[in-house]
Amino acid sequence: MDCRVLSVQSHVVRGYVGNKSASFPLQVLGFEVDTINSVQFSNHTGYEHWKGQVLTADELHVLYEGIKLNNVNQYDYVLTGYARDDSFLATVVDIVMNLLHSMGPSTVVITSSDLPSLMGDQFLVALGSQKRARADGTILTQQIRMDIPKVDAVFVGTGDLFAAMLLAWTHLHPNDLKTACEKTASVLHHVIKRTITYAKEVVGPNRKPSPAQLELRMVQSKADIEDPAVVLNAVVLMDLKTCCPSTETKLFWLQALSLPISLKLNMRPVMNLLHSMGPDAVVVTSSDLPSLLGDQYLVALGSQRRGDFDISF
Repeated sequence: MDCRVLSVQSHVVRGYVGNKSASFPLQVLGFEVDTINSVQFSNHTGYEHWKGQVLTADELHVLYEGIKLNNVNQYDYVLTGYARDDSFLATVVDIVMNLLHSMGPSTVVITSSDLPSLMGDQFLVALGSQKRARADGTILTQQIRMDIPKVDAVFVGTGDLFAAMLLAWTHLHPNDLKTACEKTASVLHHVIKRTITYAKEVVGPNRKPSPAQLELRMVQSKADIEDPAVVLNAVVLMDLKTCCPSTETKLFWLQALSLPISLKLNMRPVMNLLHSMGPDAVVVTSSDLPSLLGDQYLVALGSQRRGDFDISF
């Protein structure tokens, strides 16, 4: 069955930003993409000059009404980008709420942050978290971190490409956030590397490339979009398996598959967090927690709350 995306973003005649940056990669990966152009410009605004038109909120509403009247407004995903004014953004929100009402996100990814990297100031940090409920009632939670090397150049459209690739790879790897993020970041790496190599060849040594020369080499990167070689790896910060709290037994069972070293040395914050979710009793098993008796022993932990303040470990 086709997977269909509604993409509401900017459009440029020349170059790759907004819908131009998102549609081609998604289509290459097999997605059907319906596009609404929030603006139509000659080129992105990083150039010295640009001309074009801006879609108003009323015009957006008319377009979407046409889709609804024909009953073809069934979408698996909605991808949004640049919005020129508040009224247009409000209409986009109405559309998204209408399509995705009550669908809470199970996956969260944070990018473009100024979080410090353990690898130094030449790296950007991205974080991801995913929760998955299984048929047996257990909940799997995975949190990952990526340290991505900076490139000494200014690109436009990379954020739109990132969002499109994250949509694609989380759809294709719904139960593996680590792989989805690694493929997403690796696509960006290959496209940017190809773009900067081309720009330097065109402009020559010791000269700064122009915005036109730094337009993303999207078509030339088709093979990397389809099957990216993973060159940027994610680190799993936390990999937890928990059962849903039971209203009868008030028990919360957690399988600590992978935890950061700071939590391995002090599990009290984890226990308190799980208690705050409702259960009176918490049991941790299948962990890689260090044993005081040596590496030939496994560790299991239990915590029970009686009353408001009585907690026993």
